[in-house]
Amino acid sequence: MGYTPIEWIALIFIIISLLKIIILVINKNFWINKVSKRIIKHGHSIAFIMLVLALIVLYFLLKELTIVQIIAASVFGILLVGFGMLQYTKELSPLIKKIQKDPHILKRSWIYILIWVIILLWGLKEILM
Repeated sequence: MGYTPIEWIALIFIIISLLKIIILVINKNFWINKVSKRIIKHGHSIAFIMLVLALIVLYFLLKELTIVQIIAASVFGILLVGFGMLQYTKELSPLIKKIQKDPHILKRSWIYILIWVIILLWGLKEILM
């Protein structure tokens, strides 16, 4: 039986996530040194790859879901990520203060903000029309 593109996306996510959890339980330093630090070292390149992958995933999601359903599912994911991150409020506070003082924050984040504005307005249009 062949898998749909969405099932492939989910399967890849499941496998990577389970591997990450297993590696973190067994040896968190391995994950940090071999994966996390490398991602941060090549942040701009990885960010571009993630944007391209996000657009590909969006393309396949839109074949089966509406933008409103995708936004609602995103809320679920964002809430889970927020829950996880808020376990580290003490560590996040200095980062938030640093970002707050950055005079170029909007310039650095313009593409990210633009993408969200497009998605949000698109969702709003779908709900109201």
